[in-house]
Amino acid sequence: MQNAGEYLKRVMVLGDYCYLESAKKTVLTVFGCIKVFLSERDIHRVNSILPEELQSLWQVSEIRREENNTSSEDCIGLLQRAGNYPYRAAAEKAIKVVFASLKEVLTADGLKEFVSLIPSSLREIFNSSGVCVFDSSAEEFL
Repeated sequence: MQNAGEYLKRVMVLGDYCYLESAKKTVLTVFGCIKVFLSERDIHRVNSILPEELQSLWQVSEIRREENNTSSEDCIGLLQRAGNYPYRAAAEKAIKVVFASLKEVLTADGLKEFVSLIPSSLREIFNSSGVCVFDSSAEEFL
């Protein structure tokens, strides 16, 4: 991966997004929702395992206070509300897209640590998120 723009193009392909801005919004919202459920220490640990090009996306992602009512909902429910997804399944798809893209850029050790840090309710989704081959021919569609 050369830069955050290349990463976002990959998210665009995996998520079937038409616009780079849609991919960026998805990544920022997913990252922000995950951060709500992590301690400050774990937020910094995730930042340290991300490639340098993605650290700025992680750092600027946040959920506004009025959206952060986690007392009775899980991360997927928060994402559904914060990302304006009409269905829980749509929020789960967004998480799978971000997780699949992270599987392509994190090291094996980074992946293990990331999985250990995310909320347990997301681990099954992480394990089921796939990675597909991205070759240069897809560039003509971006």
